Amino acid sequence: MSVFRDCELICPRCARAWVAPLAVSVNGDRSPDVRRAILEGRFQVMTCPSCGGEMVADGPLLYIEFEARRFIGCQPRGWLPAWRELEHEAADTWRRTFVEHAPAAVRATSTGFVVRTVFGLPALREKLLCFDAGLDDRLVEALKLDLMRTPGAGLTLDPRARLILVAVEDDRLMFEVGGRPGEQLAVPRGRYGAIVEGRRGYADLIARLTAGPFVDVARLMVGGTAPRPAR
Repeated sequence: MSVFRDCELICPRCARAWVAPLAVSVNGDRSPDVRRAILEGRFQVMTCPSCGGEMVADGPLLYIEFEARRFIGCQPRGWLPAWRELEHEAADTWRRTFVEHAPAAVRATSTGFVVRTVFGLPALREKLLCFDAGLDDRLVEALKLDLMRTPGAGLTLDPRARLILVAVEDDRLMFEVGGRPGEQLAVPRGRYGAIVEGRRGYADLIARLTAGPFVDVARLMVGGTAPRPAR
């Protein structure tokens, strides 16, 4: 089951405070409606009762799928500058829950889990899109860096302009360009396939991208040494 808890929200427009139930953990197997809302970008989009403005309550929360062996810690997007301090929280929680303090029957089911840390609900959605489409999220991040470094593509290595996967189609991958609302980049599936075929040439890059559970090109672009945010 998924777990929700009443939390105080503060509207960024009018500073009105109100209380709403927010997810602490989401079980994607048992809450398909919540999973669908995440994929459709509707999850925890909150409306201020005072001014009607919208805000996204993006964590922290844990997302788990037992059948597919996925365990993802979603931290608020604004906490990205402290990713070095935060990236291992999901892995530590998984280890305590399924290994160290778990009965034998639970420990027996703990192998084969993919554990990830993401920052913001769009990044959680991106991981689900990758996994659902059978894409290797590590290679998708390598593809992003290739695209951002391609001359004439109109992209930069500014971390605020990095790409995020928003749709997987038969012949192309659709990315949203950070900092450019509504702007999308269509990339032929062949660009991803070329990285799959030539992954040996990307071995060093992939090793850097997978040095921890935060598998994201941002780990190469954002220092991640900011102080741990107050909860």
